[in-house]
Amino acid sequence: MYEKVAQETISEFMTGYNATIFAYGQSGSGKTFSMVGPDEINDQLALDFTKIPQNIQELFGIIPRGTLQMFQSINELVTQGAECQVSCSYIEIYMEEITCLLSLKEKLKIKEYADGIEVDGKRNIKINTL
Repeated sequence: MYEKVAQETISEFMTGYNATIFAYGQSGSGKTFSMVGPDEINDQLALDFTKIPQNIQELFGIIPRGTLQMFQSINELVTQGAECQVSCSYIEIYMEEITCLLSLKEKLKIKEYADGIEVDGKRNIKINTL
């Protein structure tokens, strides 16, 4: 799934294109598994990923694999002299309600501003790139 769908999308994102990877389907259809991976790797994801064995990394879903791909690209850019700033937000839309999964704020609203569309009230975290 990652190689067929997300890998190229993330590569294009890293060259400046807007990108979205969207999981949609019935409850129990495997969205979380596809996006994150099996439950038993969640504890491993909170650790230093460089110490996670390759056989565990092969179980990662789209989000951890995409994160690794993005930071590999960022590190290449930094070695070429570029400066990069990364921030992250993580929302869920379920039963037409928006929840920020980083702050667990519920019932957020989508707002349109002059410079784009935004989920009002979501948490946005600055990430260290090195």
